[in-house]
Formats: sequence, C-alpha cells, structure tokens
Amino acid sequence: MKLRNLLILNLLCIGMTIHAQEAKDRYADLRHYYLGHFEPDSIVYTLGTEVNLREKPSVQGKVVAKLPIATKVIIEKELTDSLTLNGWRAAWCQVRVGNGATAQKGYIWGGFLTGLCFKSQKDKNIWFIAGVSKFNYDKMDMTLQLRAVKNGVELSKIEFKTVGDYGYMIGGQSNGNPNFAGVEESLGIKMIYEACDYAQGEYLLLWDGKKLIYGAEGVSASSAEVFYSTTSILLPTDKGGKKDQLIVRTETAQFNEKKNDFDKPKIENKVFRWQNGKLTN
Repeated sequence: MKLRNLLILNLLCIGMTIHAQEAKDRYADLRHYYLGHFEPDSIVYTLGTEVNLREKPSVQGKVVAKLPIATKVIIEKELTDSLTLNGWRAAWCQVRVGNGATAQKGYIWGGFLTGLCFKSQKDKNIWFIAGVSKFNYDKMDMTLQLRAVKNGVELSKIEFKTVGDYGYMIGGQSNGNPNFAGVEESLGIKMIYEACDYAQGEYLLLWDGKKLIYGAEGVSASSAEVFYSTTSILLPTDKGGKKDQLIVRTETAQFNEKKNDFDKPKIENKVFRWQNGKLTN
C-alpha cells in the first residue's frame, strides 16, 4: 500500500511539473549529477588551482603530485572515509590520472573534484567548472563556486548561495550569447531534488570573456494537489524577452478541488536592466 501511494504521489508531482512548465524549459534535457558522490569509472576534474594527489586517503598522506585546475581525473573507487572542510562533508576517492604506463594513481578528497563541468560555446578551450564551496548542515545553507578555466589556468571565480531547498543534484550549460553588450555568453545552473514539496533553484550567470558576473536566481516548487510555483529567467534572446533586460518571471497557481484543476495562474515579473556592464533593477 505504501508503494502504491508513493507511485500515485510521484505521478501527481510529474503531472504538476508538466502543467507548471508549459513554456519550453531550456534545461529540459539537462543531465544532472549528484553532488559529492562519484561513480566508478566516471570522469571528473580537479576543482582547485593546485590539488594534491595523495598516497593515502588522509590529509597526512604523502603528496605524490600537485594537479593543475581542471585536470582530468578518473574515479576508481569512492571510499567510506570522508573529510569535512568548510562544513562540506565528502568522501575520499581513489583515482587515476592519465593512461597507460604514465598513469598516476592516488587519492583526492571529493570536495576538490567537480560536481559539474561544461564547455564555453564561444571558445571550446574554456571550461566552466562548479562545486560546493561551503555548507551549513544545520541550516541546509549551501554556497556554490563556479570557475572559468583555460588550459589549466583559472580565469575567474565566483561564489553564490543557493536558493530554495537543498538540491543534491546539479546540472549546467552555456546558453550562448544573451545579446547584452559586452557579454559573450550566459551560463545556467539548475539544482534539483527529485521529490515533491522541495523548492528547486535556478541560477543564471554571465561571462564577458574575462570575468564571471552573477545574474539572477529563481525558485520553482510544487505540492501535489495544493499549488505550483515556477520561475523562468528570460534573456533578450528568449521568447518573451526584451532588449537589454533580464526578466525573472514567476507563475503561481492554487489547486481548486471543486474544479479538479488549477485556478488561473498569477504572473509576476521582476525586471533587471543591463547597463554599463552590470544588472540593475
């Protein structure tokens, strides 16, 4: 009976999500990754300007190599041993760097490995890598970091707090040129928690070719047969977008039991203007 009720609840959540996202979601096909969890044979990258590859899974372990930022790493095994830094608890990972006879093996703390990595659309040599910077387990308060990297050199770094509930899965991509003067591309990150009643966070950042700029955030949530609230971040290049403006559009609606459907949604727009290299509202 419990399994049947859970299946029904999941179906209600899925139905509400579809109802709440009638407009095309730019992240609909985005692949998400579990934060702080690494599957064997998965490929990740170092999240730090100089990451220690250690002989043993411990901060006392001998350093066998110092790896530049965004070095490709192959996970061999995620250990049960963990370490907590800045509030973020992650497991040590047994890893391999390189292939063949020159491959190096060792251990890296999971907090120094990427939760997310994607390429620039304009310059394929530029990578955007993300992970957790700090975390407060009592408040479920997370700070993410995003870094722009080219050929093993960090170009820019930005930190920002997540909104909504703690999303344990992260996805991201470049959305191309947003048509803001001086901006090369917009970058989207989406955090999700695969269950009803959890608020999902969406973040938009801008890349001007030299530095990362924080743009805006939005929160979407739903509760089966109660309500839904979905937020869309519209750029000038999006349908409904306007020149030199970033619009955060929130649509909310309550479920009407008598009609067995949602009431007419309420739509609110928060408008930011792009002027002199920054967003103002």
